[in-house]
Amino acid sequence: MAPTTATAATGGASLGISAVNARDIGGYDGQFGSKVRTGLVFRANALNNLNVADQAKLVSLGIKDIVDFRAPSEVAASPDVIPAGITYTKRPIWDTSNDFYAMVNGWIGGGPTVQQAQMGNGKAAQIMRDYYQWIIKTPDQRAQLAATFKQIATSPNGLLYHCTSGKDRTGIMSAILLTALGTPKNEVYSDYLLSNDRLKASNDATLAQLQAAHLVTDPSLWWPILGVQADYLDATFAQINQSFGSFDNFVRTGLGVDATTLAALKKKMLTTPGNGGGAFGSSVGNGIGFGS
Repeated sequence: MAPTTATAATGGASLGISAVNARDIGGYDGQFGSKVRTGLVFRANALNNLNVADQAKLVSLGIKDIVDFRAPSEVAASPDVIPAGITYTKRPIWDTSNDFYAMVNGWIGGGPTVQQAQMGNGKAAQIMRDYYQWIIKTPDQRAQLAATFKQIATSPNGLLYHCTSGKDRTGIMSAILLTALGTPKNEVYSDYLLSNDRLKASNDATLAQLQAAHLVTDPSLWWPILGVQADYLDATFAQINQSFGSFDNFVRTGLGVDATTLAALKKKMLTTPGNGGGAFGSSVGNGIGFGS
């Protein structure tokens, strides 16, 4: 059974390019009745198949910076196609001792028996929850999120960040940004779960090809890996609370974002300036108790 989807929210407009999970993070509600601005920050899956029209679209959107969260092995297998004039920055979020991309490819090559042993009986979903929590717990991985957060806050340029499918590392980055802007929990999760809709056709095609090649016999084993589930994001915010006490403190100490940078992010990304609650205050997490 495929992972669940969320009801449509006001944000997450598709960019309409061949990277099917490329979309604007704006359009959602922000703190104190504001809206998250559109046309400034974008999220996507890999940009390795961009055609000339796709590249022109990125330029027309004012994107000047692209941040790639993929591991070196992922980049080598499917290098981005970057339009002239856009700066490309690698910020890999990956475990050097246990490359997730290589691990998944190993399961494919190992065939149905290996897949059942590694992913059956709920193991696949637990692997994903552990992976999300590992990103929050590990300083090197947080540093990549932090650098991107700060760049978005302080740069006048349009920026797009992505990973391979645009759902996990990219999903965490988006959830952190939107939460820092005061977006309500239901909209944060709607944006996150939207990846299931955007990726469904390509995931179905991939599984059909693997079944035809007799490399996969039980596609249900793969849905926890190919899609996203709300409990993955639950695990992220639970780890934030466990490690840092609150989302506010995670932004301060886990990401090293000072009050000036957070204020700059809100000034840039919200349609109306925030007021009250201090530099961080309860408004950062919007009082919704993520992970509690």
